[in-house]
Amino acid sequence: LSLQDQPKAWNGALAGTTLALLVQAFAGFIEFNAQSTQFLKPFNLHWPGLIDITSKGASILKFANGENFLRVYGLFPHPNILAGFALFGIAVAVGFIFSSKRTSWFIVTPFLMIGTALLAVTFSRSAWLGLAAFFLVLLLKSKLLDRKKIWFATSLSVIVFASIMIPLRELFFRRTTF
Repeated sequence: LSLQDQPKAWNGALAGTTLALLVQAFAGFIEFNAQSTQFLKPFNLHWPGLIDITSKGASILKFANGENFLRVYGLFPHPNILAGFALFGIAVAVGFIFSSKRTSWFIVTPFLMIGTALLAVTFSRSAWLGLAAFFLVLLLKSKLLDRKKIWFATSLSVIVFASIMIPLRELFFRRTTF
């Protein structure tokens, strides 16, 4: 709301949000690969702290064979908070796509892809539902918005999400079924 009357401030807000999204994605993807937050030790952060798959209270998923998989924390104290931030970053990127009259919105496309990929690896069901609801609302408002941009953003997010989840389908199904 504070940006509503300040159109020139949108570029700064977009830049800050995308920078923060990149930092979180960088940390999140390292955690995803390392299955630990050990690389954050030099920064002496209180949260998320040093977490791995053996840490008490860590948010983990289990494979059918019993192996543990650490959910991605980024620099937040819980994966669901990171997922909410990624969802916010996706909404900012999509908002910029709709507000831009020129083709410069393609510059924001990588941030939409990064945000969607980050959201996927958090394994936050509520954020996944939030993303689906977000795009459903956009589709319902398609008479008021540019349909090509809606379909572009929706299709791109679905493709990125699916390309992440297909290799991780066992974890996805364990997270979404009872």
